[in-house]
Amino acid sequence: MADSHSSSSRNPALDGMRVVAMAGVVLIHLTAARMRVAPTLLTELVSTSGRFAVPMFMAVSGYLHVQSMSRSGSSGALLSRMRRLVPTYVVWSAVYLVDAAIRTPEVTWTAARVTRVVLLGGAGYHLWFLPALISLQLVASLASTPARRRALLALGVALGVVTVFGPARIAVGPFWTWLGMGASAVFDRTLVSMLLPYALGMAVADMPVAPGRWHRFAAPITLLAGLGIAAAIVWARHDGTSLWIVENRRMVQYFLTGLVAFVVTLAAVRDRRLFGVERLAPLAPLSFGVYLIHPLLRRVVLDWLPATSLSSWQWIPLSAVLLLTLSGAATWVLLRIPYVRRTLG
Repeated sequence: MADSHSSSSRNPALDGMRVVAMAGVVLIHLTAARMRVAPTLLTELVSTSGRFAVPMFMAVSGYLHVQSMSRSGSSGALLSRMRRLVPTYVVWSAVYLVDAAIRTPEVTWTAARVTRVVLLGGAGYHLWFLPALISLQLVASLASTPARRRALLALGVALGVVTVFGPARIAVGPFWTWLGMGASAVFDRTLVSMLLPYALGMAVADMPVAPGRWHRFAAPITLLAGLGIAAAIVWARHDGTSLWIVENRRMVQYFLTGLVAFVVTLAAVRDRRLFGVERLAPLAPLSFGVYLIHPLLRRVVLDWLPATSLSSWQWIPLSAVLLLTLSGAATWVLLRIPYVRRTLG
């Protein structure tokens, strides 16, 4: 994904986390295809686990944003990111608009439909991440001091509470209604769902590097606890259990993924090692390109390996390896182009 400049290249654990986050998004999209035709508990568990990926990436991005501001100033850091994100957003929005038009010739392309695809990426494209990240970078560039970053963190908490528990659950406003989006989708696909982990990542950059190795134990404990709670929620929902934690799972997930992202990023920053993911650091230059291109290649994988052709235990790992390999190879070819390498690398 984006935000891959020098700060992250000097920390292999952060680069490795970016690769893991990219793989998590791929798993989300593959399991979504499986759940439509052959839903199983395992498929939903894998999909839920993958949803920890984007908050972790956002926490890393928030940390790197502060590092960049300390080197280049607030405006310099923002300009550097916009030079990469805006052209990427424009080009890939055009690519996926053409793709959607070719695949659905029977659809009438109204202004609302075009806007929905451009802003929210369309089903499975995940391009909503780019306009949301651009908006988030603009907001975060104002947090140039520790006090402002603490205020941004408070805003992330408040927005999460208001969005999930407040009036937005019932009425999301005329613009989103015009787009045909409900409150749940608006929360998932806008900067609101990413503000908390991003602000927590910025908070990591403000924390003193104190002696001690508590974070080595806190990171795996927090990660396992988070995955365990998420799995318990999925299990309870499948059993039809009516509990507060199940009925309000979106809110629980929002704060849970933010907490996990914070602790794991803190451990990566302080120890430069994290569960062995630092060994994936050489693959980091491919991560953003794979993130962008894998939805196009997902259909190829689904044609070769239909979602119902194997059991969940077999299909999920095989399809994931195949899609990651194809997307990685395609990205490697694209990165031979100098401009693409400067933008995506």
